[in-house]
Amino acid sequence: MLLRTLKALSVDKTHAVMVGDATYDIEMGKAIGMDTIAVTWGSHSEELLRSVKPTHVIHQFSELLAFAE
Repeated sequence: MLLRTLKALSVDKTHAVMVGDATYDIEMGKAIGMDTIAVTWGSHSEELLRSVKPTHVIHQFSELLAFAE
């Protein structure tokens, strides 16, 4: 799904990041070699999210905005 989306948008995976609140979101990004950001205000606990080794873990939406710069 991510590869199809990136292709449709003509975006290389090195210029994108997968943001998710569940382990399967992070695993999907990692499966194609994409950086990942786990957000702790959703489905899975921070401990569970960290267990799949996301590139970053954030606790507030404002932290996500720093990655857009």
